[in-house]
Amino acid sequence: MIIYKAPFCDVYRINRNTKNEYYIVDTKKIYTEETIPVSPFNRDKAGIDNIIKFKNQYLEKCLLYNTVSIFSLIDNVQEITFNFSSNSYKVNRKQIEKLYPNYSYIISNEINRDNFNKYLENKMNDNEFIKSIFNKIFSN
Repeated sequence: MIIYKAPFCDVYRINRNTKNEYYIVDTKKIYTEETIPVSPFNRDKAGIDNIIKFKNQYLEKCLLYNTVSIFSLIDNVQEITFNFSSNSYKVNRKQIEKLYPNYSYIISNEINRDNFNKYLENKMNDNEFIKSIFNKIFSN
């Protein structure tokens, strides 16, 4: 990590000179070297080459995938609101647990990668599924 101190912000350079390099700009100067949130970013998994397959003209696919992923991977998230200039979409964990088909197979005590792929990633290619489940889950 390299820290650049400036009058109005501090910039933290993480994973310097690697393919996973990224920056955090701390305009409020609330972080120190010990408290900066350093989470690894893996371009092989989260880079554009892997997420481009989710590109589409329907916002629904993106919101649905992100919502189920977030609730599956982050235990303490109870509600998500996506805000856009023309709309906002709100969903909570209970809605996903109740309404998303086979959600319980994706996550029990820990995430099941095979079921994650089967019941979430593979479902993103099914436009009829996306339309029907999106309207059940999201309230705007």
